[in-house]
Amino acid sequence: WEDVRRIDAERPIEGIIIHESMFANADIAWTSQAARRGVAFALINLHYRELGQLRNDTCARLHPRNNPFVDVTEDYFYASYIFYLADNSRDRDLAYQSEFDTCVFNYNLVDQVQVLNDAYHYFLRSEQGVGGITHVYDILFGYVATIRIAEYNFRYRYLTPIATTPTAPPEVQFPTAQPLSSP
Repeated sequence: WEDVRRIDAERPIEGIIIHESMFANADIAWTSQAARRGVAFALINLHYRELGQLRNDTCARLHPRNNPFVDVTEDYFYASYIFYLADNSRDRDLAYQSEFDTCVFNYNLVDQVQVLNDAYHYFLRSEQGVGGITHVYDILFGYVATIRIAEYNFRYRYLTPIATTPTAPPEVQFPTAQPLSSP
């Protein structure tokens, strides 16, 4: 977790994968702070309850959800994010406080914030043998891209759209596979 904190200090982490073997040693101070700034989480062999613990989420403890993978022997994953957009950080902080701490939505924020959230779970490998960690990465990259694009669109929402408006911020870089060179 020292490495995670160091990397995050150099360039804020936007998404993280946590394996069950790291759960007992999780830095809850870091993970709960990360959740409150919209970091996307992908958990291997962990589910909603554990994500609630990582987020230090009082509301998740009050409203537990069933883990459909609890009795299976196969590996699975759970991915989720909650991201609030606001013109000022105080409104965003109040929205996260409502989400994770007070469990009562602050209706004064209705016109001040927008929320994006999603959650997805599945076996690490499907019956067809596809998926694996690549599928987890795809979901996590998709979440990060969704958040980045939403931030960009929110920031520039008052601009008149034109045909040349980009669909993604220029700083969004997607990792791509390089073709194999011919022998």
